[in-house]
Amino acid sequence: MSSSIFSTQAESFPLAHILYVGYMHEIPEDKRKGNNTHSFKLLTTSGVFYCNFSDPDTANKSHSVVTRMMNETKVCLFKNGKELLDSSKVSSFSKVLPLKKTDNGFTHALIVTLDMAADDKTKQVWFHYKSEDAARNARKALYALIMSLSDTGEPAEQELEATPA
Repeated sequence: MSSSIFSTQAESFPLAHILYVGYMHEIPEDKRKGNNTHSFKLLTTSGVFYCNFSDPDTANKSHSVVTRMMNETKVCLFKNGKELLDSSKVSSFSKVLPLKKTDNGFTHALIVTLDMAADDKTKQVWFHYKSEDAARNARKALYALIMSLSDTGEPAEQELEATPA
């Protein structure tokens, strides 16, 4: 590993403080500031940050860099598609919940609350799934990963990956 700090054009984040890396997405036109068109969310021990970029290629490259860095430095990652979660910082997680609105074919969710200094809604990460089975499998994978941490008192040397929605 060459660095333990992830940097964008505007800010730098020590990897030890990054708890969640969201998926890269296009910013809706009515919410754009300046030339920024694409974004992904970071949850850190101190709060929420949005990494904004002026084009999809730069956003994708930056997301790939932070993902690679997290994979190299953290051994207890929960992966859900293009999202990463440091499972050692999970304070609670919900049962599988059916969604009232099924946007983009997502029918179920799993809510994970992180141990961080922020308000209650900011601490939550919602993982969305296209079936109840996919959500249940993801919950089982997260449960097993967290159990492996508590059984030994140290991070597991394995990674469990949820089936992407």
